Amino acid sequence: TWVATQVADHYTDRVTQAAADVNAARKQLDDLLLQAVKAGASKTRIAAAADITRQTLDARTGNWQRRENEQ
Repeated sequence: TWVATQVADHYTDRVTQAAADVNAARKQLDDLLLQAVKAGASKTRIAAAADITRQTLDARTGNWQRRENEQ
């Protein structure tokens, strides 16, 4: 049990760090996507380059616009 707990604790730190890294990368991607949309690039091309659907890009764009309006 002690060994299992130690292993779990070790991996918990790694999982937590990996999740933080993914969140940071997601924020960076969102910033880049927003800049491209604001620059007037084709949303279809942006979505394809990001390997997401146009619908997902539109949803993210809506979220960004709501956040900007709240500030």
